[in-house]
Amino acid sequence: MSKLIVEEIENAAGANPYSVSLGTKVASTSGGTIDFTSIPAGTKQIVIMMDGVSSDGTVNYLCQLGDAGGFETSGYISNAAFGTTVRAHTTGFGLVEGNGAGETRDIVVTLNLMDASTFHWCCTFISIRDGSTEIGYGGGGKSLSAELTQVRLTCADDDWDAGAMNISFQ
Repeated sequence: MSKLIVEEIENAAGANPYSVSLGTKVASTSGGTIDFTSIPAGTKQIVIMMDGVSSDGTVNYLCQLGDAGGFETSGYISNAAFGTTVRAHTTGFGLVEGNGAGETRDIVVTLNLMDASTFHWCCTFISIRDGSTEIGYGGGGKSLSAELTQVRLTCADDDWDAGAMNISFQ
């Protein structure tokens, strides 16, 4: 790629499109939801890192997207596989299926903007249960009603009781 083309791409984005910003790490030790808000306009990729997270119950973990109108809790097309079990989710991107209380997980979620005109995001994730060979994976898609400004991680009616979470975005 010539230098001129690279400069045009950088200038078109308004800044270096390859710079990555790191959010503020949040302890996931209380409450059932962790919200990352104030995601800047023009964000095209978000990586969510969950380290040693667990909940005090056995519900599914979900990732939900939000815009200026709030978090969207329907219309997701998402499948998650754990062992030989595959489940569909429509209320968020499913990240863990019925995790046992106290079982810790390391999870990485990647969200990519596919179509800026429809605010359509694609998701992939991988989940590893600490101390075992169990791996989960999956993904899906979701169109928002406006530009993405926030991401929620939830364990529904349970509470987070261990670990930490953070996001990076570009």
